Amino acid sequence: SSAGGKGNMLMNFGRYQRFRRHGRPSRLPRSSPLGMLILVLTLMALTLSPLAGEIGVAKGDLQPDGACEEGFTLDEATGECVPTDAPLECDEGFVPDESLGECVPADEPLECDEGFVPDETLGECVPTDEPLECDEGFVPDETLGECVEDPSRSLIPAADEPRQLAINKFFCPAGYEVTNRSAAQMIGDCSDPAVSVEFTVSDGGGGYSRTQQSTSGDAGGAIFTDVPSGNSINVTETIPEGYGTPIVFCHGENTEGTIVQPAHDMIVENGRVYVDNREVFLTLCTWFNLSTLEPAAEGTGTVYINKHACPASYDASARDMYEMAAECHEDAGVVNFSVFEYGGGGYDGGIKPTSGGPGPNLVTFENVP
Repeated sequence: SSAGGKGNMLMNFGRYQRFRRHGRPSRLPRSSPLGMLILVLTLMALTLSPLAGEIGVAKGDLQPDGACEEGFTLDEATGECVPTDAPLECDEGFVPDESLGECVPADEPLECDEGFVPDETLGECVPTDEPLECDEGFVPDETLGECVEDPSRSLIPAADEPRQLAINKFFCPAGYEVTNRSAAQMIGDCSDPAVSVEFTVSDGGGGYSRTQQSTSGDAGGAIFTDVPSGNSINVTETIPEGYGTPIVFCHGENTEGTIVQPAHDMIVENGRVYVDNREVFLTLCTWFNLSTLEPAAEGTGTVYINKHACPASYDASARDMYEMAAECHEDAGVVNFSVFEYGGGGYDGGIKPTSGGPGPNLVTFENVP
């Protein structure tokens, strides 16, 4: 029996060994170093797992319908959901800068004091570019930003030195409409041959008076070279027959020809204008005579005859028409002129006499075919 009991003990021991080799593994003691290491690693893995999305690029979940969850968009290149590029929200006074990806100060308009304006390039207030208003005799200096004495005044004669006055004569055709025409337009329009006209320039006080005949032809005019300085110099035209009240523009120049007195549409009374030449060297007047005749019928024109008489022994061989018109003002008496169609039966303007007296004398025939 003891032998059998011993045998049973050996068998049971053998089963125990097999159980240990093939059954459930025995637990390590908690105090084992290897166990402690495994425990620490397990805790670290559990702790770091929620941070995995933060350590890498955040990615959203792709929904069954192929869309991304809110806050994410589908990246076509990778096929993954990536965070949406939401616009930057900036504090007051700041705006998003797309290139920098951050908020920058807003470009608010500069508020400048009176007399200053914002300069976008400099980012500051600069003086306003308003024209300086200067007193008479002074002009603005853009460099200095102030008024300086007008240098052109040094080119004006002293008060006791003579001035000049020139007249350019133009004759406008019958029916000419002068409304809203400038002097430049009228010069281009009024090209009728110039008639010699008498001009008188005086100082109005009896101390100075000069009379001169204007030239005739294509370019009429007159010039006076010894005019005194004054604020009311009279310039008077003896208006020729067939013309009404003239239109006159006058301006003033210094000794270098610079305009120092702008052109004015002068007031004309009985063929007279008044000019102020105290601050100028030359007064230049452009003088337009307006025909009072009826416009010529279609296919017809007007014949102007300007009669001059030259003095005895006058040598005309070396003179042109303008020189002769200026020099030949003798009294030829009354002279008759007629214009008619040769052979008779056509146009006949009859006989028209000149007025007589010192020339030139004008005779006009209208509606000449």
